Amino acid sequence: MTSSSAQSVVIMGGGVAGLSAAHELLKRGYEVTIIEKRETNFGGKARSIDYHPSQTRLTLPAEHGFRFFPGFYGNITRTMKEIKLHNNKTVFDNLVPVSYYTFLFTDDRKPVNVPVNIGHDVYGLHFGKAMNDLKALQRAFDDGTIDVSDSGRDFFIKRLFELFTACEERYLTEYERIPWEEFIEANNPNYGKDYKQLLAEGLTKNLVACRADKACTRTGGKILAHMIWQIINPFGTGADRVLNAPTNEAWLIPWVSFLKKTYPNTFTIESGKRVMKLDVKKKAITRKNDFISWERNTVDSISINDANDVGSAHTTVIGNNYIAAIPIERLSRLLNDSKLVVDMDPTLKLVEELAKQVEWMSGMVFYLNKDVQIADAHVTIANSGLAITIFSQTQYWQTYLQANPLPSYQDKPIKSILSIIVSDWNAKGILYPKICLKEMTHNQVILEVWSQLKCCTIFDSKSETYFKLTDDDCFLSLTFIDESIVNDRNRPGHLFNKEPLLVNTIVTNALRPDSHTRVDNLYLAADFVRTHSDLADMDTANEAARKAVNNILDKDGRKSEFCKTATYVLPTLLGLFSLARRFDKRNFQRGLPWRPFSPLLHFFNYSFIFFARVIKLPRPLILLSALLYLIVLAIILIINFLISVILNIFRF
Repeated sequence: MTSSSAQSVVIMGGGVAGLSAAHELLKRGYEVTIIEKRETNFGGKARSIDYHPSQTRLTLPAEHGFRFFPGFYGNITRTMKEIKLHNNKTVFDNLVPVSYYTFLFTDDRKPVNVPVNIGHDVYGLHFGKAMNDLKALQRAFDDGTIDVSDSGRDFFIKRLFELFTACEERYLTEYERIPWEEFIEANNPNYGKDYKQLLAEGLTKNLVACRADKACTRTGGKILAHMIWQIINPFGTGADRVLNAPTNEAWLIPWVSFLKKTYPNTFTIESGKRVMKLDVKKKAITRKNDFISWERNTVDSISINDANDVGSAHTTVIGNNYIAAIPIERLSRLLNDSKLVVDMDPTLKLVEELAKQVEWMSGMVFYLNKDVQIADAHVTIANSGLAITIFSQTQYWQTYLQANPLPSYQDKPIKSILSIIVSDWNAKGILYPKICLKEMTHNQVILEVWSQLKCCTIFDSKSETYFKLTDDDCFLSLTFIDESIVNDRNRPGHLFNKEPLLVNTIVTNALRPDSHTRVDNLYLAADFVRTHSDLADMDTANEAARKAVNNILDKDGRKSEFCKTATYVLPTLLGLFSLARRFDKRNFQRGLPWRPFSPLLHFFNYSFIFFARVIKLPRPLILLSALLYLIVLAIILIINFLISVILNIFRF
């Protein structure tokens, strides 16, 4: 198979990165071929699944994992706005806001809601909702529902201040080496029993699928800083958004259809095909000691075969450029079978080491005969060792379900779908305390996770009542476990994950490759590529794809057509922290540790105390106090700006 175009690009992988690269290349007139191992369900880890439970004729919607679109995403959402739908809207319009991040507990404590749209509510003049949410959160601390001591609270606030005022250089070096657990002193017994569970494990396991003792502060700290800014930013889109239908229907199928319809002559998907090898047919000119000189540093073609038949004959695909948009563990195996490519670019040897930095962040879906609406929230079981995160899908799919109603089973209607993500499969359970999740059978995993769900007190936002789930509420026999979780053929009695997730552990940023390689026509576009967005997620995959495309455009002399990428600069809160970061950069260059910028730290502390007290006042006094605070804040911002101007003049 040979492309006739002088501007042909072959993309290995039809996940978010591969589709993003195709999207940008097709817009610029390139001929694109995607090689994807799946026959259907493109989108990689972002896909949803048409699930057919055994011994039934049912087809049920299931998710590989629930989709989380934070307000700070700046790459994938830009692409979503370009995917046009038939109703003159775009895929971006299928995103709907989520109001809370909710903590459940297995020890009979009532759930705690953390509002994630405070700034947006205030901007929309929903003062009552914002105040009630904050008061409810304050009560959870006051009545002991959340056990975090005053000293723990004060220390964490100081650490937050450090995250907002540290310079970028310190993030890239010092914070890269510090585990998040160590940075916030999660094991300090004086900080309360929930301090570690909520602020260390709650953040790292549930958002980045990583243990708090291994996750680097550079990643965890940046996520937290961006999330907090999105929560309080009155002009933002909110901290959390989800799709209003199964991922395939709301996003991925319309995306592929849009590309096929818009570019019928230049876009091809070779589905059901697996890339076996990167072919280099040219011989080395000289080979002396460990140095090899090549006639041309290029890949000549790739070999593919039937993904469902390993022994099938290989077919050759030729293009001018090649983009590897496949998971890190798959790329590692591909490079191991393509030794000449690694000889051309020895830095690709680091991919094998990076491929070891993966964790399981896979899930399951429970189908209920009970209408469950959990507080318009992403939900986590705070004290579960399994790091369980829950999302009630159906309450956001109402319009979709009117046209595609859920079926009945055993003469009972399916009313709710709970998507579950388990982020620590090395943890032991409460039903099976002697073995970890990876050592359980599929049925044991289902029963273990369900048993922990049943222990939690849940608030139903529809009926405004508290309840606990029972076995009668769930069709346990229909439960879906991620299709990537299979029995380990090499270790009987263990499970194996065919699609693990790369995580950002300490000192691994240097292992992450750039989107370009030393092979002149080979580029990388996946969530493991070094990007501004940093996480191994959809936005990183999209940014990596944009950078791979930019490299092709640069080589072709088309720099004016570069793709835009989000910078992910740390939020400055309207410039409030810019001066403090300037001083920290100066300290960093002198080899000094981070030191608090005292005037701003005092303002930060007094602000917290001020709002903690003001929130207990009657609403008219709250509004008056907030107005006075905004006046003081405006004065501080003006002073901060004037000092920055003076320092720029004198080049301080």
